[in-house]
Amino acid sequence: MYIKPLREADPPIIPQQKLEQFIQDVFHNYRELYEHHAKLVEKFHETQREQHPNIRSITAAVFDTALHFREAYMEYVPNYPIAAYRIDDEMANNPAFKAFVEVCGQVRTCRPLSVYFCRAVLVIQTHTDLI
Repeated sequence: MYIKPLREADPPIIPQQKLEQFIQDVFHNYRELYEHHAKLVEKFHETQREQHPNIRSITAAVFDTALHFREAYMEYVPNYPIAAYRIDDEMANNPAFKAFVEVCGQVRTCRPLSVYFCRAVLVIQTHTDLI
């Protein structure tokens, strides 16, 4: 929702020489987190195929996935202050980026950029509590 449009923007929203470092600073290990969530969704689908029409439990899927993605979230969460700083700094100094974030925030299927970072903290805590 944010990374691909930033990379494909013509003219660039963030100068090309700064873009990859910005993505790394802001989104950090997002690929690893995405892979964990994709595996969880697949486990949910597997459970649904096996137990349809009455799902007895999703505990095994959540437990198995949570054990594996905890470290990825523990790496991601401390990066939040860096991400928040980079976003705030870029918005203050780059009108094109500020406009991009505002437009993305108005799209119904796209959550505001700040939500992604806050949710990471909540996800790790919620899944830890569930286990």
